[in-house]
Amino acid sequence: MKRDIRLHGLTSDHLHALVLSRRIREAAARGRLDSAPMRRYETELSPHFAVEEDELLPALCGGGRQDLVVSSC
Repeated sequence: MKRDIRLHGLTSDHLHALVLSRRIREAAARGRLDSAPMRRYETELSPHFAVEEDELLPALCGGGRQDLVVSSC
């Protein structure tokens, strides 16, 4: 899928966030969750999702694309 150049960084971040989420979930299921994945959550996942919520979702809602947003606009 061709993406607007302004989304390239967010797209790359999203892939890394998904991989990290899976690793955290797998480690938790094995009872081996240590502080390193949680630190990565704070430094990588949390900022990524904050950008999506603060910038991307309002832009979609404001641009008439409420169909792409799960939450209410």
